[in-house]
Amino acid sequence: MRSGAYEALLDDMMSVPGVRGALVVAVRDGLVDLSYSVHGYTPGRYTLSKIAEFPFLGDSAIATSVAYQRIYQKHLAKFDEHRGMKVITVFTHGPGNIFKLYECVYCCVQWQII
Repeated sequence: MRSGAYEALLDDMMSVPGVRGALVVAVRDGLVDLSYSVHGYTPGRYTLSKIAEFPFLGDSAIATSVAYQRIYQKHLAKFDEHRGMKVITVFTHGPGNIFKLYECVYCCVQWQII
């Protein structure tokens, strides 16, 4: 650190096969200071986050991410699933699409097994 400035090495480790799930361990163990990861890259490790992965939760990534962040802060953070790390934020993706042959499924009523 020089005169109040910080240096950062930005590296796209997410593109390295086999590294994605190890990034959270690297943060926890102090090998890196900051990382971005997805809970799905570490199956079985973060079970409470599955509540944000159900289909048809909301109409936009913004709305569902705000709701997930509020639920995380109020209810889930106390379970300390990210032990040894400081969680800056949690988020989720926008509404996904489920496709049937030749048509997109927009609601649960359309989801019929033929």
